[in-house]
Amino acid sequence: MGKIISIAKVTFKEGIRERVFLGVLIFVGLLLIGSGFLADLSIGDILKVTQDIGLSGLSLLGLFVALFLSTHLIAKDLDKKTIYLVVSKPIARWQYILGKFLGLSFLTIFAIFVGFIVFLITLFYFWKTAKIYHVPQIAWGKHLLAFVYLNLKMCLLIAVGIFFSSFTSSALVAFSFSLLIYFIGANLQNVKMILESKVGENITPILKSLFKLAYWLFPNLSLLDLKTIAVHNLPLNIGNLGLSLLYGLAYTASLLLFASFIFDRRELN
Repeated sequence: MGKIISIAKVTFKEGIRERVFLGVLIFVGLLLIGSGFLADLSIGDILKVTQDIGLSGLSLLGLFVALFLSTHLIAKDLDKKTIYLVVSKPIARWQYILGKFLGLSFLTIFAIFVGFIVFLITLFYFWKTAKIYHVPQIAWGKHLLAFVYLNLKMCLLIAVGIFFSSFTSSALVAFSFSLLIYFIGANLQNVKMILESKVGENITPILKSLFKLAYWLFPNLSLLDLKTIAVHNLPLNIGNLGLSLLYGLAYTASLLLFASFIFDRRELN
């Protein structure tokens, strides 16, 4: 376990030193701080728009860290041959994969946590100073729950990035495939709704079968997205939350298992 933690620490420090990471962190921070002012220009409930922009900004931050760094850092190790210093020691390749995953997960959670604190301070300020007739109550507990599930979703995406990096040396290829998986996974629930609606009756059986295969094959990221519940203070279904939690953990573990299996048999030239 000590070897895995050591790799995780090195990965965390390496990610922190990335200039692009710092740049995106600052950009998202400014977006979160300015979310209330942007919401003030919109038509409708300023606080709901502030929450929507803020949680979307956190998702953007997590998405960058999860996909870009998970594919970039492993490709960097391969390109600079630093991975040979690791695998030449008594460290199994699965320990390298798991160490990278933990380091990137800690880095993502840290980044989202910083953004989440900025978001809560900004939201609290506009909640107290909003010049509207009826100031709605903010579902603070559900925002905290949305924060937890956002981190779980980003850890799953880190596993996606590591999975593609396990068999390709190109960061661009791994990032592109990971981004494609993200877009598919984020829209699976919408596809399911279309198939179950009247519009779905006009879709050919072959396409329906392909959509159903994609629904069960790709990660359903909408199950881990609680933004709508937090913003609109919708009721929670504890059973569904529990199943979504198990789904996210199981899918992440499966991807890491496959990545370790592939990377263990990969020729490092």
